[in-house]
Amino acid sequence: MTTVLVLLLGSAVVGLVIGRRYKVWMLAASAPILALVGATAARLSDFGLLAGVAITFACLTVSQATYLLASWLSVIHAERLAYEPSDEKIRENGQSDVPDDQTRHDHAPTYLRR
Repeated sequence: MTTVLVLLLGSAVVGLVIGRRYKVWMLAASAPILALVGATAARLSDFGLLAGVAITFACLTVSQATYLLASWLSVIHAERLAYEPSDEKIRENGQSDVPDDQTRHDHAPTYLRR
């Protein structure tokens, strides 16, 4: 039973990491690896054929579900960031109200002085 929980937790972590950083192609590439690890662990833990198939299926399902959850959370978070107003004040001519180093001083830069 501990083996099954560890496999499911590991599958959830893999789906979460892939969902936050990568596209669906990475999930498709990791699915055979997860299936192989799940089947091998089930076989080494003396589970039967039907139980091994069920564990492998559960690992892949958990991984894909957490991928979808992480992807959805990333989209929601990006939408919230997109609609927050900027702290920077922009004037009508496109210039910001914050002066740069050149306009703060009353004299020309040192490379223009003689």
